[in-house]
Amino acid sequence: MTNDKLYAKVKDRVSEGADILEAERKYFDSDHVKTGSLLAKRWQLPILLANIVSYHHAPSLSSIPVPCNLVCLIDKIVQEDFNPNSVDKDFIKTMGIDVEDLEDLRQAVLHKAEVLIAELA
Repeated sequence: MTNDKLYAKVKDRVSEGADILEAERKYFDSDHVKTGSLLAKRWQLPILLANIVSYHHAPSLSSIPVPCNLVCLIDKIVQEDFNPNSVDKDFIKTMGIDVEDLEDLRQAVLHKAEVLIAELA
């Protein structure tokens, strides 16, 4: 089976409610956090970036949780099936973000991503 087909299975599992890391491990015997962590180490990325890669799904385990929480938040809000209840309410409060503003933040991030992708193309 090709990687594209395996990844389609991962996406199907996630759309059914499975955790993405568990689904990736089921079909690839690894997950994007482990793979990214190994690449960050191999490429000798700065510790801040390596830490974010390693802990963006578990920010509380990081020695520098704020940037990991930021990436975790952005990762959640850009998902097609974004649910405001999935974000860490205490974290967004400490960042001065109101739950009611999350959809506006989501749209702004998605727009900026589109602009960046267009500039890089």
